[in-house]
Amino acid sequence: MDSPESLDAVVVGAGFSGIYQLQSLRSNGYRVKLIEMAPDVGGTWFWNKYPGATSDTESHLYRYSWDKQSLMTHPWTHYFLKQAEILAYLRSVVDRHDLRKDMYLNTEMISAEFDEVSNVWRVQTSQGVLTARYLVTGLGLLSKPKYPDIKGLSTFNGDIYHTARFPGSWDFSEKRVAVIGNGSTGIQAIVELGKPGQVKTLTSFQRHPQYSVPNGDGPLPPTYRATLNANWDKVWESVKSSRTGYGFAESTVPALSVTAEERERVYEEVWDRGGGGFRFMFQTFSDLTIDAAANETAANFIRRKIVKTVRDPEKARKLTPHDYYARRPACDNGYYDTFNNDHVDIVDLRDAPITEITERGILTADGKEHLLDVILFATGFDAVDGNYRSLKIRGRGGKLLNEHWSAGPTSYLGISVADFPNFFMLMGPYCAFGNNPPIIEMAVELTTACIRHAQPPGTKSADGKTFEATAEAEKEWVAMCDSMTEGTLFTKIGSWFNGGNIKNKKHGLPFYMLGIDAYSKKVAEITSEPEWLGFRIS
Repeated sequence: MDSPESLDAVVVGAGFSGIYQLQSLRSNGYRVKLIEMAPDVGGTWFWNKYPGATSDTESHLYRYSWDKQSLMTHPWTHYFLKQAEILAYLRSVVDRHDLRKDMYLNTEMISAEFDEVSNVWRVQTSQGVLTARYLVTGLGLLSKPKYPDIKGLSTFNGDIYHTARFPGSWDFSEKRVAVIGNGSTGIQAIVELGKPGQVKTLTSFQRHPQYSVPNGDGPLPPTYRATLNANWDKVWESVKSSRTGYGFAESTVPALSVTAEERERVYEEVWDRGGGGFRFMFQTFSDLTIDAAANETAANFIRRKIVKTVRDPEKARKLTPHDYYARRPACDNGYYDTFNNDHVDIVDLRDAPITEITERGILTADGKEHLLDVILFATGFDAVDGNYRSLKIRGRGGKLLNEHWSAGPTSYLGISVADFPNFFMLMGPYCAFGNNPPIIEMAVELTTACIRHAQPPGTKSADGKTFEATAEAEKEWVAMCDSMTEGTLFTKIGSWFNGGNIKNKKHGLPFYMLGIDAYSKKVAEITSEPEWLGFRIS
């Protein structure tokens, strides 16, 4: 590793965020190294190799807008990208820009402490210590796996996996497989494993029925790429001037302002087109996330689709949700159809909860022992701040970030925390809400702008200033974001989206819900002032 005093910045994490941050700082002339605990780049897409792992963003928008050569030439074949394709894409970006030479792989960040005398961060890693003026973390929103606390877990004689730590190859063709959990990850795994020949039997242990809509995945038409290549600037301009950044114009029409027939037509059109959960939730009508009656029209439409699709009435009953359509919107490529296969079954854990895992399988409260060879936990993540909680990050006065967040995670603009100078989070708590790659790009570009403002390129690290949010700005930003979410239906039901999947975690929606365009304008307003509103620069 480099000598302790050699760096301007340390970047943590080699996913979408960290890769771009390394490229951005390095292209500005800064001495920067990236550390990554995995043996390769990819972040989430390195670890999540579970069957069916797929992005829920359409393929042409799940990539960097800044890498024009990749936009024009990197191949893809379908409307949605599988895990292996995303990993190959990120590797290609890293290799083309020769970023590996500034990466330490197999290197885990253990702790970091700000030295107030020399104004540097001392980062303890599994391979030694790095010292840098600036510390930038790209730990990911969904990176810390959540394992369920179930009696008898260690007694099972078969194989147990978590989707976030799944092996690269597998053969379950003669195995009786259970999937516990049916959020977006569980849905994808169930669809893939439920295909004929993949498993002997598949049982979904369902905690909550899910509203899911078709993604419409399939091969791209021959003219698709040529049209994109001629219009990339317009495509990204449209994305970055929208709320969610998913490549469509969000509706401005309230659901109850049109006739029932017109609502049905709109829902049917988007359902048939596909394009993902965000398209169905935000392109159809403007108020599905804020008005209960409007939400019920969408929920009822999906319920009717479930009943129509699933031939077994009992399976259909178990699969049909009756709460708000207000979790992070899921999409699929045949989820409900999968349960029409004879070898695929479902256990509704509301009817018969799991009492324990036995040597032979799973015992439910109705006394039935489900005999199994493989248990796959699709039980999600301790999202947003989960990864930070396991690290000892100390700011001014030795204060731990965990202490600062004792009442819940906070930030200013999703990147900066008061009393933690020169510390920047990419997609930290209270970042913008929407499609991750364009949000990541905004966070990286804002972080680079902060560092440029504190230490102009070409100046010595020792001459750089400290840069941090003020306590007042942080408090006001969090309060403003919370006020935006108070009236939304997202807060009415428990999910990883609002911390409801983690015991004793503060429930709330730690996002700037006005989305990408509004966030971009807010940043422009803040950074237009000579002293940058809400930051302390000294």
